[in-house]
Amino acid sequence: MTEGFKEEIGKGSSGTVYKGTMMNCQKLVAIKKLKKGFVEEEREFLTEIKVIGKTHHRNLVCLLG
Repeated sequence: MTEGFKEEIGKGSSGTVYKGTMMNCQKLVAIKKLKKGFVEEEREFLTEIKVIGKTHHRNLVCLLG
């Protein structure tokens, strides 16, 4: 999906975001690769996921998983 995590598109508190392509439908996606040992930041990451999951805007894609 990410061709070896080669195209970085951003960074968050819990990891780096990379550009990817869904194999079955060729849609572009953003994939977050989590930092190793981010146990302390787990609560912040879960909050981030909840906010992204509830966000609906015509310029944003929905959370897939």
